[in-house]
Amino acid sequence: MRILFMGIFFVGSFFKKRFFCFFCPMSALQFLFTRIGILRLTKDGSKCTRCGNCSRVCDVGITAIAEDIDSKFIVKDDCMMCFKCVEACPEEGALDVKVFNMKIFSATEEGFFKRYGHVSDLEKTQDKPEKQKDEDYE
Repeated sequence: MRILFMGIFFVGSFFKKRFFCFFCPMSALQFLFTRIGILRLTKDGSKCTRCGNCSRVCDVGITAIAEDIDSKFIVKDDCMMCFKCVEACPEEGALDVKVFNMKIFSATEEGFFKRYGHVSDLEKTQDKPEKQKDEDYE
């Protein structure tokens, strides 16, 4: 029986990232304490553009992060609180991580471009010498 379970987890890990996390009771236990916990993940739905970056980087495939624009507290029962969604969000202040209701990590456009190696249009124009900027408009 043990070999069967080990085989299932071994084979499953080739098909789904963090396959074993779907069977761990810790995230479900953590979910029970999200409303009273000191660590919170919050969302401002008015700033969300539903680009889907958050659900694409989620190791457990939570799509409700991107789809739910009404709920302020978006932690779902299988969330591991890794905050990759906050890291991948390019919208200023759409997702926040709070400890004792103080922001410690927030989604920012600048941070998104730094982390993912993209250069924004603003940075492209700032890096060019003045002469080259003028030539671009001719």
